[in-house]
Amino acid sequence: MNDLISKAAALISLPEEQRRDQEKFEQINFALSQQLQIIALKAEKNEETFTRMARNAPFGMYMFDRDGNPKYVNNAYLRLIGLDRDTFEQAAARGLAWKDTIYEEDIDLASNIWTRIRDSKTAQTFEYRVKIPPVQPGEKPGIRTIETISFPEVDESGRIVTVQGWLMDISPRKRLESLMAQRLEDALETRRASENFIDMVSHEMRNPLSAILQLADGILGSLDIDLAKDPISLPADTVNMMVDAAQTITLCAQHQKCIVDDILTLSKLDSSLLVITPDKVHPPTLIEKSLKMYDAELARADIEANLVIEQSYLDARLNYVMLDPSRVLQVIINLLTNGIKFTRDCPTRKIS
Repeated sequence: MNDLISKAAALISLPEEQRRDQEKFEQINFALSQQLQIIALKAEKNEETFTRMARNAPFGMYMFDRDGNPKYVNNAYLRLIGLDRDTFEQAAARGLAWKDTIYEEDIDLASNIWTRIRDSKTAQTFEYRVKIPPVQPGEKPGIRTIETISFPEVDESGRIVTVQGWLMDISPRKRLESLMAQRLEDALETRRASENFIDMVSHEMRNPLSAILQLADGILGSLDIDLAKDPISLPADTVNMMVDAAQTITLCAQHQKCIVDDILTLSKLDSSLLVITPDKVHPPTLIEKSLKMYDAELARADIEANLVIEQSYLDARLNYVMLDPSRVLQVIINLLTNGIKFTRDCPTRKIS
């Protein structure tokens, strides 16, 4: 009897449990629907945000299928290639819309890059030029230099789904590079012209210097006579002064000639053809020559200059050394002129 009562009660309560389960299922279903709707709204909002960002981006954005047909391009892309959307879509219906805008000389480059993207399935960065339609009738089409970064989107099977990328106008940078290259070329041309002018002037300076050296040697030769045998000879002091002056002229002219020769050798520096001419030289004699050349200036500045030979040099017993006398003389003269410059105002004026 009790079993019958329990079974009857279970049969009565079964619809109530089913009803509660149904209500619970409906609540879960409603919650899932609400959540799915929220996710869909967020996805739609994100898509709108991305679309708005792409539409207002300052650089071109594009998406092509694996055959090069456009799936999406933003306004900046159309502006960079110089087409409106209607014209671009009409061109796309006839074939590859982007190919018609490329400068003729760069079509092969763009085609090769597109083939490389499809074959290697890797991102590619390259530059090319596009034709810009003229603003006024009768004008020639303009040219704009574009830099693009293209990368393929590949599915699980390794098949290219889309090719995406960005476009940037680098025409200002290219114009600046061209301007800098032109200025560099102008500077190099100016330098070459200056070097040629200096070479020409230096060659012209050699002629009077040679004449000065010849005349000074002639004076020295004419004064090198036996004063006792020449009744009309000048006084000995006058002759000695003239000889000394002629020797100084010779030394100065020789130094000036060395400077001219050095200027001429500067043009050979770029080719590593600078000539060093070692010779057998007695160093004290070389220094005495430099002091002789500046006797007059030393006297005007009331500076005493003398040559002091260190004992270490005497102990070495080096009468002659191999060096380039003209180069070493330049160094000595440089040191001597600096010494005169910084000593002329000192209480004790002495150079040794």
